[in-house]
Amino acid sequence: MFLLPGNVPHSPRREEGSWTLVIERKRQPDEVDGWIWYCENCNHKLYEPEPRYGAGPGNTVNQIVLEANKLLRSDENLRTCTRCGDVLPAPI
Repeated sequence: MFLLPGNVPHSPRREEGSWTLVIERKRQPDEVDGWIWYCENCNHKLYEPEPRYGAGPGNTVNQIVLEANKLLRSDENLRTCTRCGDVLPAPI
């Protein structure tokens, strides 16, 4: 089990074929969610999609993460560190 307070940067990883259950409270319309991917070699920021505000139709946390992961899988340049050249494995 992994419990993390709000507003703490983190980078959860899981093995292929494993399951992840995330339980979060419903976001208010004025709250912001954001994601950042970092280089696993040197910790340099690789990719940060534009933050999303609140919850609503088509704007669920799951949908936002799926869209960002799809983009990262399809674009190796987004996963390539501009500092050290390491390439982040494509998200599952």
